[in-house]
Amino acid sequence: MGALPLPVHPLRTAEALLLGIAAHELRGPLWRAPWRGVHVPADAEVDAELRVRAAALLLPDDGRVGTVGGWGAAHMLGANEIDGLADDGITRLPVLLYPVHRLRPRRGIEHSRSALTTGDVVDAGGVPVTSSVRTVFDLGRRARDLRDAVVTLDQALRCLDLGIDDVQEYAEARPGWRGAGLLRQALPLVNVRARSRPESRLRLVWLLDAHLPVPQVNPEVEDRRGRLLGLPDLLDPGTGLVGEYDGSQHRELDQHSNDNVREERFERIGLTVVRATSRDLPGRLLVSRLQAGHEDARRRPRGPWVSEERALRA
Repeated sequence: MGALPLPVHPLRTAEALLLGIAAHELRGPLWRAPWRGVHVPADAEVDAELRVRAAALLLPDDGRVGTVGGWGAAHMLGANEIDGLADDGITRLPVLLYPVHRLRPRRGIEHSRSALTTGDVVDAGGVPVTSSVRTVFDLGRRARDLRDAVVTLDQALRCLDLGIDDVQEYAEARPGWRGAGLLRQALPLVNVRARSRPESRLRLVWLLDAHLPVPQVNPEVEDRRGRLLGLPDLLDPGTGLVGEYDGSQHRELDQHSNDNVREERFERIGLTVVRATSRDLPGRLLVSRLQAGHEDARRRPRGPWVSEERALRA
């Protein structure tokens, strides 16, 4: 009889022993322990879900309430693009836990003692996590600054299909909570139509640094015959200024060719395009380029076109 396959999910030491995995095996090359008392297969892919499930095993298993919050809760609730990585795509963010008793400090784990009500905790794939509205509330109020809060809220609200009003109402019931003021400042700047964090950051440079009019976000731009010309990241319908963020995928030949065709369509109807990359965010040069582009667009004659923020296409 062959050896039993290794479980692909993390295990507490006691659970592993019950499954017939000996203590010396847990110390061997087939297993590793991200934290004392928690074991994962050595060859398992360390993705966001594995990190969350492993961290959740640090919570008490004696019937007392403890839960996962922050990005880990958002990921388990279905926000797959919230993966626990910083904007550099490399640095791993700590997993936020709400333990009912004090846990000793561990690398990669962040603790919070903020109060949780019964409605704040839900089950997501067998892991206790904060509810969608509590998760977004915490992500916003725990952000580094206003811009980070807006970017995070854009992403979280879009991924969790949650309304701004829901978060606003939740926040108004907790006015004195730490970071609640930051969250309230950020909510009026949120736009869930942004399709990536860099797009959100470009919009904030447009608004807060260049002081340009509030743009449409990913609107459908059509010519006078009703033909779709594209969905620019940002558009000032008053002047025809377009802001586009080019991520790494835009350097691929096919995508770059498609970008060129779309930009030519925009310019043909009189729109003015300013493009930005990660090196431009943030930056004084980008602010100057946006402001100069806005002046050019204001003076430039435009052909007939319409733009509308319809439901985003998948």
